Amino acid sequence: MPSLTLTRLTGFDRNKKASLDKNSVALGTDAGSDLRFDPTWDKTVSARHATLEYHGGAWWLKDSSKDGTFVGGRKVTQEKLNPGDVIELGRGGPKVQVDFAAAVAPAPAPAAQAARQAPSAPPPPVSTPPPMPAAAPSVAKPAPKSGGSGPLIAVALAAVVILLGAGAWVFRDKLGFGPAPETALAEMAKEYSEAVGLVVVSSPKGPEGFGTAWAIAPGIYATNSHVSQPIAELLKNSGSAYIAVNRRPDLRLKITRAVVHPRYGKEETNFEGKKQPVLSYDVGLLYVQGEAPKVFRPARKPELEKLDSGYRIGFLGFPMEGMAGNNVDVRNPVATMQSGIVTATTDYWLAPAPFERRFSVQHNLGATGGASGSPMFNSRGEVVAILNAGNIIGTISRDGNVVRAPSAVMVNYAQRVDLLRDIWPDYPKD
Repeated sequence: MPSLTLTRLTGFDRNKKASLDKNSVALGTDAGSDLRFDPTWDKTVSARHATLEYHGGAWWLKDSSKDGTFVGGRKVTQEKLNPGDVIELGRGGPKVQVDFAAAVAPAPAPAAQAARQAPSAPPPPVSTPPPMPAAAPSVAKPAPKSGGSGPLIAVALAAVVILLGAGAWVFRDKLGFGPAPETALAEMAKEYSEAVGLVVVSSPKGPEGFGTAWAIAPGIYATNSHVSQPIAELLKNSGSAYIAVNRRPDLRLKITRAVVHPRYGKEETNFEGKKQPVLSYDVGLLYVQGEAPKVFRPARKPELEKLDSGYRIGFLGFPMEGMAGNNVDVRNPVATMQSGIVTATTDYWLAPAPFERRFSVQHNLGATGGASGSPMFNSRGEVVAILNAGNIIGTISRDGNVVRAPSAVMVNYAQRVDLLRDIWPDYPKD
């Protein structure tokens, strides 16, 4: 099977490599592409832009795009590729470097070549190699254990190094740790920057930031119920609200409908009669007019089962309460990114529980009013939880009013993302 390595040279995934063992590799924005591009950012890339095919011992590029494909600056429709060639998908579009091992045709065997040239002639004599400086003894003996061990030891050591390297990579991938975990989270924050938006309500004082939401589908944003519930009341009373997309002053999506989890706000007790000490089922949805430019993907069950103390996460949102200038310009919002770890996962009574009831995710990321609804994602950009609450203390201001302030303990709360399954029929299946 031929092996092909594709390296992205531009965009958020710059320098990211993809190694593929296939005879045919599709490039485009289509979901089935082997190397997929973002239709929002990569405007020059078609759904099925180009195909790399291996045949005749060589890799060939076939263009099927609207804006053309370029190799070394030349527009091509079909081109035999060389290792190191750079493909440009549309003029000024993303660039990808192609690397592979060049095929070398084996030279024909002398005996076979002579046989083809003169079938009736006897085959040429086979030459024997010159004798070694030290002749082998006439009586065969078992080879000494140390004889010829140099190459074998080298091969064995190389195999061990490879296995250790692979094991280290698996360890890193499984636990989310690596040489630069913060870099991976920062890259995801950049990649999904436009999937996050500020929830803004219209008031007599003008537009006011109200919370955070993130796109889970082109026309649907996820947030908390304690955000969607007031929005639902506002819409019922002919008020208006919209999503101001992060770093996109030109894009505001009007909210047309708000959904609240049916169990949110309902007082529940455990078998001891104890009430829930933290907010429960605090997830909601906001339907918008128009489409989000970027969509986050929720993590599947196998990944969510890994949530536990030490699991590394980041969030992207709009903390405002008690911050200078409310920390946001509602006309051109810029989201704040933070990173940290999960500190514990429990049920809503802070007790250990099986996966089916372990919906409360505690973490050490700083949170305050406005960050409610923020997506909490892992180093692969998968949303694992929705930030919803924090430990706070009350302080007395100079005018005698009690104001809230985040606790220095740095243990705050989130809801596991798959609670959205209860209120969104199209939630991805595991």
